[in-house]
Amino acid sequence: MDSAGLALTEMFYQAALEPGIWPAALDGLNRRLDAEHSFLVIDHDSGVEAPLIAMAGIDEADVARLLSPDAARMLIPFMDRVSPAQAPGTALTGDQLMADPEFEQTEFYNEILRPMNRYYGLTVWGGSQNPWLQVATCRTRSGGPFLQPEARALEQLFPHLTRAQQLYRRLRIGDDRAAGLTAVIERLADAAIVLDASGRLLIVNTRARQILNQRDGLAQAAGALQAATAATTDRLQNAIAQAATSAEDHGRRLSVPRPSRRLPLLLDVMPIWRLGVPEPGMRSPRVIIFIKEPDAPPQIDERALIETFGLTPRECEIVCLLAGGLSVTSIAARLEIQASTVRQNLKSAFGKTGMHNQAALVALVRNFGR
Repeated sequence: MDSAGLALTEMFYQAALEPGIWPAALDGLNRRLDAEHSFLVIDHDSGVEAPLIAMAGIDEADVARLLSPDAARMLIPFMDRVSPAQAPGTALTGDQLMADPEFEQTEFYNEILRPMNRYYGLTVWGGSQNPWLQVATCRTRSGGPFLQPEARALEQLFPHLTRAQQLYRRLRIGDDRAAGLTAVIERLADAAIVLDASGRLLIVNTRARQILNQRDGLAQAAGALQAATAATTDRLQNAIAQAATSAEDHGRRLSVPRPSRRLPLLLDVMPIWRLGVPEPGMRSPRVIIFIKEPDAPPQIDERALIETFGLTPRECEIVCLLAGGLSVTSIAARLEIQASTVRQNLKSAFGKTGMHNQAALVALVRNFGR
């Protein structure tokens, strides 16, 4: 392959990493084959949310028409002439399948290509492999038919296009799974952080972000986690590295002291595969850390508590504060109401829940933790 062909293959691989480059890469393919337009399609069953459709020299409306169910139906007479023994990756010119006079009578030419001022085509696809890849190029009638040297040039490039789309697909699936993992982590009431193999933070849910922003025992610095002391930071980084690289490590628990003299944070550092997310590669999630605050009030599902026992919003608020460790006097001060009002609401909550003392009520409420 000459230097221009090598430069084009480099663009294919770069486009797999930066999809915005695909139009420029296919524009280079047009110049290589002296084509008016080209487009690249990954089948809908490729495992990503949507097929990749990259194009150059053609607008979206024409691509939509070329890839429509009607166009697929019109192509059946052409596909019927493709030999079952046709090797994947073999480029086919239009005149190999149908002579020009017969082609000019087909629906596909008159309904699809003719309005676009296109006539001659050259295409290659990956056969029955899943996902399959198709590259199609076309030019006007005045440009003349594609010849065998051009078909061979496309065949030389096709393996690189195939590998580029496989790389693109792996990255897209990883991104899709990462997006799904982000949604799951964000819904957790517990603080959780997801890191890659180098210890960089990928996902930080709302509760974890609140803890990091307090900078009380644990913080984020230069994209990594940092404890209040160098020794604790070293222990944390070692635990992250072990979880990221070991196929057998099930994680470990770390106690992280807090300068405020509150109870230490408890960190569970474990490999991401324990959550059933086996994503290989350095860009992928590799480690998850759950952070517990032993002295933090429990996160109560207040809606479930109200719906189960018919509590009023005020009664629910008071019993949740009680479950969080506040006394009647402290609850009254927090809510700026009389202590007698707090006791009256608690009395009503006792009746609705069937509990007879504060300890039993607290235990019941904490069972409604998120």
